[in-house]
Amino acid sequence: FSYWILIRFCLFLCLSFFIHLVLPLIYHGLEILSDYVRFSLALSLLPPPPPLLLPQLPPTLLSKRGEAVDIEAPPPSLHH
Repeated sequence: FSYWILIRFCLFLCLSFFIHLVLPLIYHGLEILSDYVRFSLALSLLPPPPPLLLPQLPPTLLSKRGEAVDIEAPPPSLHH
């Protein structure tokens, strides 16, 4: 009979431990998780940041006549 009281006491201790420690931990963990999910959802719903605008050169700046300059070809003035 005393064993039964001991078992009941252990069960009560385990149950109170579970209720006072594990349940708040689970509750706060779920709270933090839901906050994180809400935060990431809000971040994903925001429009994406614009890409960095690199200065785009107009094609007329490649050469004075608007043609691409061939670097490997020597200038024709050297062959005169």
